[in-house]
Amino acid sequence: MITLLKIAWRNIWRNKLRSFAVFASVALGLWAGIFATSLANGLNQQRVSSVIENQLAHIQIHQNGFKENFEISKTINNIQQVEESLQQNKNIKAYTTRTIVSGMVNSASSSKAVQIKGIVPKNEAAVIDLEKFMVEGEYFGKAGRTPSIVLGQTLANKLNVKIRKKLILKFQDANNEVIAAAFKVKGIYKTVDTRADEMTVYVEQQKLNELLGFENQAHEIAIKIKDLEQLATVTPQLKATFPKLLVESWKEVFPGLDTADKLQAQTSMLLLYIIMLALCFGILNTMLMVVLERVREFGMLMAVGMNKVKVFFMVMFETVFLMLTATPAGLAMAWLTVWYFSKYGLDFSGQSDGLGSMGIDPIVYPSLTYDYYPKVILLVVIAAILSAIYPAIRAVRLNPAESIRKI
Repeated sequence: MITLLKIAWRNIWRNKLRSFAVFASVALGLWAGIFATSLANGLNQQRVSSVIENQLAHIQIHQNGFKENFEISKTINNIQQVEESLQQNKNIKAYTTRTIVSGMVNSASSSKAVQIKGIVPKNEAAVIDLEKFMVEGEYFGKAGRTPSIVLGQTLANKLNVKIRKKLILKFQDANNEVIAAAFKVKGIYKTVDTRADEMTVYVEQQKLNELLGFENQAHEIAIKIKDLEQLATVTPQLKATFPKLLVESWKEVFPGLDTADKLQAQTSMLLLYIIMLALCFGILNTMLMVVLERVREFGMLMAVGMNKVKVFFMVMFETVFLMLTATPAGLAMAWLTVWYFSKYGLDFSGQSDGLGSMGIDPIVYPSLTYDYYPKVILLVVIAAILSAIYPAIRAVRLNPAESIRKI
């Protein structure tokens, strides 16, 4: 067996130009497949992280039935007791309460349907750090005569408003009476999700509750846990603690996002399978050419006593050597590329509008876990073996007597 390995290793260097061409195709194919996978994975992770960190939080609590029609009257029962329980939970890093109503925001020149969120600014900042996205003005701050409102840059542009300008919010209370109130623009923010920026405005919960006639009431509690890996454990615990409330993880709140995350993982592997399949056909074609060029050689070897099993394995070893010799180079290039761009990012500012509509930052950071590389190596070995079988069979089917007479 060792002799066969040595012969196979020497044989792949008999035609250096062809061997290097195969090495290059395998290495570049691996690099392209791995880097494309890391880029797609990075895009998806950034999208998921953006939605969780800037909108949903890790876990949300609502009164049963509130999310069906967003009825204003369906506030969380016994909210003080719920908050006390959350404060004692060691797995929870921070939480915030929100009052949520749908309404219209009107400026001097335009109007827009929006979701109005009444928040406690300090608590909200601990869960959803909106302050870091401020591009103009400030994140609430000291209260003035006119209550403050914070809105997204996309919405501000459509309403044609600047800092310190007044807006009128119109919405219905629990008795279906229309309420109109003036708010002064305190700050303008810009997140990576331009759609959410256009649909949501933030006001102070205390002022919104006063307008609605609420007292210590809220429609939503957003929770940030200490360790995201514990999400599957903490969520059932909270469900058991508050059986009469609707407790949902971000995966349940936005199931499409979780589905997209799983689909992306499957698509990434499918992309690699397709690339490896293309490499298999390339290697198969190369090895068939090798066998046809060496018909007389194989005939001589079998004529002097080399059995067909050894001929079969010799061709197999040559093919595997061709693939495995190029694999370290391909993996090294892929790892270095992923490492560099995961640190410095890829700038897609030219497509910022399209990416922003999907909630993705134009600076994309490829991402790949280390357990992905062993899977690639295993896939390369399987591909090498599969692409070697047919050429090896063709070699052993040669008739020694006829093969020797070949020119």
